[in-house]
Amino acid sequence: MYGASGRDCRVLLAGPSWREAGLVPVGGDPSARHGAPGVSMRLYDGSMGSYSTLKIRNVVFESWKNGVDDSIMILFSESEKRIQEIASDTDDQHSSSGDEQSELPRVEYITTAETLKKRLDFLGFTFDTCSQVFEIAREREITQKKMLMSDMGERLNITAKDLMSDFYSKRIDLLSRYDSKAWLSALRESFRASTDIYPSLLPELEIFPSAGASLYQRFPEVNDERFRLRFELEAIEKGEAILDISDLVDGGYYSPSDPLSSWAREWASGRGREAIHLIVLTEGSTDRSVLEPTLKALRPELAEYISFMDFAAFKVEGGASFLASVVRSFAGAGIRDRIVAVFDNDTAGCAAQDALLKHALPQNIKVIRYPDIDLAREYPTIGPSGSVTMDVNGSAASIELYLGRDVLANPSGELVPVQWKGFDSNMKRHQGEVLNKRECRQRFLRKLNTLRQSGNAPGSSEWGDLSAILNTICSAFEAIDRDFLLEYARETESG
Repeated sequence: MYGASGRDCRVLLAGPSWREAGLVPVGGDPSARHGAPGVSMRLYDGSMGSYSTLKIRNVVFESWKNGVDDSIMILFSESEKRIQEIASDTDDQHSSSGDEQSELPRVEYITTAETLKKRLDFLGFTFDTCSQVFEIAREREITQKKMLMSDMGERLNITAKDLMSDFYSKRIDLLSRYDSKAWLSALRESFRASTDIYPSLLPELEIFPSAGASLYQRFPEVNDERFRLRFELEAIEKGEAILDISDLVDGGYYSPSDPLSSWAREWASGRGREAIHLIVLTEGSTDRSVLEPTLKALRPELAEYISFMDFAAFKVEGGASFLASVVRSFAGAGIRDRIVAVFDNDTAGCAAQDALLKHALPQNIKVIRYPDIDLAREYPTIGPSGSVTMDVNGSAASIELYLGRDVLANPSGELVPVQWKGFDSNMKRHQGEVLNKRECRQRFLRKLNTLRQSGNAPGSSEWGDLSAILNTICSAFEAIDRDFLLEYARETESG
């Protein structure tokens, strides 16, 4: 890859001194890969630069010089990359007189605002959490600005001091009058009304001509841009999200084929808390064979963030006891990945979950059950007392009960009943199991194939219960993430 100067500027550098040598990594963020032996570097002239830009609908979120923020890059997938050859401008600085038009690659990662919301929610940056961080950062910035005003002293001349005091006073006044709800409302109105890619944020911000449309002013000062991104996505609501790295490719920082999102995830996996991958453990291969394709169909935006462990290779029967044993083994081994062990919502699953929760599991392991569902509250059962309709949540709700009423109903429209089996003396209830499981699974596979072929959005009535399972899995760490991020905001947002 050639730089803007038209010559290959790459060298190899081993050791931590690349920054002092005026070098930046090719195909990587400088802050993420500095000092790695054998990393390909590009000689960088500080007077030049290339930019990546994230734009959502008609609103520019941010631009980054000579790279991409890895914490933003992990929100995109390589499958969302689009490469298009476009004719270069004959007046472009890279073209000399007499040159024919050359083809330059336009390289973009394209997704939707809704997809970014879901991925940020999965990573803990929910709108509720970001709204709370807004309030924390707002109060902190007000305090900081007041301190800066009182600390100017003799460092500035009278004119500069008056200008800065006026600037800080207006910012303090703005932050004091707008809480998170009012700020969101003003942003939403601004984004809707503006045809400019740099909207005026809030009407009051027009009083800052020296700052122009500074993007950071759209949120109180924070150290992680994902707080502002999730907050602004709530204001933008819908639209296409485009992360354009074309200028970086043209400048020689990356090649079109470089897997930036994969590299960003490698960066994230090496950080203490920045876990973006989730491993799901189920009671057996049947649960996995249902949940894995359902995730791809219902939550495709998270398919690359979540994997299901394949127990078929172990050639074991599975079950609640087996899953509990695996969880204890993983906890003892000190595995750092985020793990969700999900038990059936039946008697055996409840017993195994209760037993595990009596032990102090590491924070990266969550033990959950399939959620209670309305269908199971009045479900036909067969037992010693004959046929009885009753609530089987917590006693017989295995994966089959979540496949949908259309799957569980026989040709006459009656639900396939639950058969009561052994009695658990500790839980003081029987263990139940849906009859004709194989037939139910076959009907489900046909239903899944129909959904895939149709390309239509899944109906809530047919897929609602499986969606509830996925939501439970995806939100397993929500409380932990919220507490961490709020504490992080309180401790580190001092700038």
